[in-house]
Amino acid sequence: MFTAGGRWRPRTALRLISALLLALTAAGCAVAPAPPIASAWPDPPLADALFAASDEPVSTQDLLRLTPDMQAHLQQQLARPGSASQALQVGLIEQLYRRDGLQLRYDDAYTRSPAQAFADRRGNCLSLALMTAAFARALGLQAEFQAVHDVDLLDRSADLVLRSGHVNVRVLAPASRDLLRQTWDRTALVVDFVPEGALRGARVQPMSDQAVLALFQNNRAAEALQAGRMDAAYAWARASVLADPAQAHALNTLGVVYQRRGLPTLAEAAWRQTLQRDGQHLSALGNLRDLLLAQGRHAEAAPITARLATLQAEPPFAALDAGQQALARGDAGTALALLQRAARQYRESAEVQFWLARAWVQLGQPAAAGQALQQ
Repeated sequence: MFTAGGRWRPRTALRLISALLLALTAAGCAVAPAPPIASAWPDPPLADALFAASDEPVSTQDLLRLTPDMQAHLQQQLARPGSASQALQVGLIEQLYRRDGLQLRYDDAYTRSPAQAFADRRGNCLSLALMTAAFARALGLQAEFQAVHDVDLLDRSADLVLRSGHVNVRVLAPASRDLLRQTWDRTALVVDFVPEGALRGARVQPMSDQAVLALFQNNRAAEALQAGRMDAAYAWARASVLADPAQAHALNTLGVVYQRRGLPTLAEAAWRQTLQRDGQHLSALGNLRDLLLAQGRHAEAAPITARLATLQAEPPFAALDAGQQALARGDAGTALALLQRAARQYRESAEVQFWLARAWVQLGQPAAAGQALQQ
């Protein structure tokens, strides 16, 4: 049963991989020393001539428009003549997420468009939030995106560390309409994909469509990076930067693309411009510090290292790395304590659970190892 102002909580906790890339391996940073960056780089520092044209369409112009199949579903299941707006609010969410509705499922294989999420009946948090907003607006409801702060998650994929942010949607019904104006009932249903307790105390900030669509493009850029599709990664990151020039995340991702392509000066330009937009951007701070250290520019890296120390208690996955080292030297007891701490910090990391299981095996506890692998 939904009540005004209620939060939708499906059984499976979902999360948005916003792919704010934090760090590269030492091998990824092993570049020849370069002179300090010139101040003449344009903002943003684009390099179209250094990348082949991507065959992936990166426009988000029609992302929030319903396809014919989505429109047909809307007409058949929801758009009943005379339905009250508040009933449409509840009916929409129930139809999308109840077991007797579309039976949508969480799947973070990649960031689907709303049309792809509808066709596949699955998607990650961003895909499902976008699809919900598209349906709500087609019903004449208002859908507003919100960034939820202080609930970021970290994950590691090979030599990339990804910071996962969170977005939800507020669905509002019109309170009154006339020929001159329309007012909105500010009592909204909040459509969310994590347990309510996980968001307690989190700060919420409204997000424009422009910012959310740019985030979609940034996700696609990060996913192309993970797959080694560098030209596509550049195209998506470029589109994200241009779609929302004020946001820092896509510029950071663009810097990682440049670093992977062996363009350290351009990477530095992107990361410095990221920090001009957000001086506390952990990803850009860590990336820029690692680049400067790899180039032997220790004096320039020192204040960045000090700044990072004030913003985070320890580097990402420090407990996991220390636990792996303890296992390597045969100290399973120390490893277990470190890996249990890592599991509390990175509760959705399969890598952490794998190494935690290894520690339990070394301690002769196969049942506990099995439980870790099932997390």
